[in-house]
Amino acid sequence: VLFIVQVSHLMIATIVVHYAAFATARSAAVWIPADMEFPEGHNCISFYYPDPDARDQVVPMLDPEDPSYGPTDGGLTFIIEPGSDKYNKISSAAVLACMPVCPSRDLGLDLGAWGSEGSDVLKRVYGAMVPKSQSNSRVPRRLENKLAYALKATEVEIRFFHKNSEPPLTTYGISHDLNQFSFNELGWQDQITVTVRHDLALLPGPGRLLARLVKRDDGSPDRVSERIERVEGVYVYPLNASITMCNEGEKPVIPYEH
Repeated sequence: VLFIVQVSHLMIATIVVHYAAFATARSAAVWIPADMEFPEGHNCISFYYPDPDARDQVVPMLDPEDPSYGPTDGGLTFIIEPGSDKYNKISSAAVLACMPVCPSRDLGLDLGAWGSEGSDVLKRVYGAMVPKSQSNSRVPRRLENKLAYALKATEVEIRFFHKNSEPPLTTYGISHDLNQFSFNELGWQDQITVTVRHDLALLPGPGRLLARLVKRDDGSPDRVSERIERVEGVYVYPLNASITMCNEGEKPVIPYEH
């Protein structure tokens, strides 16, 4: 019976993580075009670096004197570094989406500054949506436990593909508007790929049993137990999903011509 419950939980969690990837990609398509504090203005992000695993990277020509300078086919894939305000806004969508499949029992995890602020909002919203929950003193703590685990067990990786038909990501010296094109400005239709990774907390009993290494008579490896890890007393199974969307920023006023 516990095994059936665990498999059902795993199937539901798989759907939830895929939804989390969609929600996070949708959040990225909205937050990246937003105007926030420097250097994250319209369509801009703080820090990024070329994706070392990307294939078919086509580096644009940056020398205006070169005959091949100007719009071309192809482009470059970059990874956005964590830590900026926009990244935190985007990644919070994944954390909140993964909360329903997170354990509500107390695992001794710390919410942190962002988690403490977010938990207050969650409690008010949940109380408004489920008025009967306000009479249960255990609900607020359970919400905190779910959020604390989601923060710890959820990772977000954001990539974007910048086409060479857009201005290259470099500094421009346009006399009448030095900020017309910025080195960190995504194209108005750049593809944004979000990957969400979540360590699903298995049920204590089935998790312990599934983590046991099974030695098969034919010598084939145990593909289940090798993927299960025990982290701070919790048996976890990794899930991941990726979604690609286009940036919803505004089209540049000045066309990129050569």
